[in-house]
Amino acid sequence: MAGEAVDPIALIREQLFRLHARPEDVGPAEGITVRDSGHGYAVLQSSPRSKRPRLDHHARAELILGKLRELHDDAGLEGIHSQFA
Repeated sequence: MAGEAVDPIALIREQLFRLHARPEDVGPAEGITVRDSGHGYAVLQSSPRSKRPRLDHHARAELILGKLRELHDDAGLEGIHSQFA
């Protein structure tokens, strides 16, 4: 509906789903999650058990969302890690 606030955390989760990067998609050791850190900020992070370099990116949720939207559907985990390196 017009005028409803859109939850950027939910939109980030939709992008992680689109990119097949959630723990449900690739397993708990490799998946990427998002956490709301309040006041419009979020943390995008990978598991500490991942074989890839640790992803722990804290920024405005809208900025994270914009960077994820720039990625192609097949970018996957590598694309996300590169985008936030």
